[in-house]
Amino acid sequence: MALDRDTVEKIARKWSSGMSTEQMDWYVIHSHVTKDRQIKQCLLEIENRSHNLDKVSIEKRKHDIKYKQIQAELEKESDPYERQLLELELESMDLDFNVFNRRVETMKKELNVFYDHLIKLDIDEAELEKKLEYDPTEERKYWIARMGKQAALDFIVQGRIGTGNLDSIAMMSEQDQQAIFEVAIQYSSLFNVSMNKIQQKLAPYINELQKSNSNALPTFHGIEENFEVSLLSELKTVRGELNESKSNPTPSKNLQLTYKPKTSWRFCRKYFYPISSRK
Repeated sequence: MALDRDTVEKIARKWSSGMSTEQMDWYVIHSHVTKDRQIKQCLLEIENRSHNLDKVSIEKRKHDIKYKQIQAELEKESDPYERQLLELELESMDLDFNVFNRRVETMKKELNVFYDHLIKLDIDEAELEKKLEYDPTEERKYWIARMGKQAALDFIVQGRIGTGNLDSIAMMSEQDQQAIFEVAIQYSSLFNVSMNKIQQKLAPYINELQKSNSNALPTFHGIEENFEVSLLSELKTVRGELNESKSNPTPSKNLQLTYKPKTSWRFCRKYFYPISSRK
């Protein structure tokens, strides 16, 4: 059935915002670089979110009591204008009721991510309980790994470690500083090699664009279709390499990526054919 405004609004009112499973996994749990700190983050999130869920539950119960009070007042009220005001109050509280329900569902869904992460780990109750204690060995590992990651990102982005990170690293022991720099060099070097390989893979298409008369700019529109920038797909089409994952591989008329070689046929025969065939 075709959509109309009423249908869209009805569906939109069911929307429960909140963090997705992937968002919480990648950017909350794995914002920490060691398993020990990831477990601690899960415990922290469960404690905070459970508290908030309990608070919402209390607010909901208070809301229910207030709703019943207004209903009782409405039954006794004879003034028509007062009755209308009470009815509007009840209508407003019905809207709040729906919001309460959506908030509760969202919070429960988010909590399940952290519960599931801990349950899937190969640890028992005693090991989890021990994570509540301060462990100097795990703490040292965490800061070496974290500062190593931050230093590596500095190397990649600006070619050197930033003053802020370097200042923090300088406060640590010489042994830990050395471990941090080793982590940073490992990651940044491996990253650069991988990026160079990707760059080499894209080089033919980049050269094609440089040769063309087009001044087209890449955009992220439709990037979710195959995680390929549309301009690259069009360059592939120009080269005769149809991208099967695109429904319409025909290049945009606005791009006009038509490159005509400046080198003449005589030039090619003279310099690229065997000597014996040259005239």
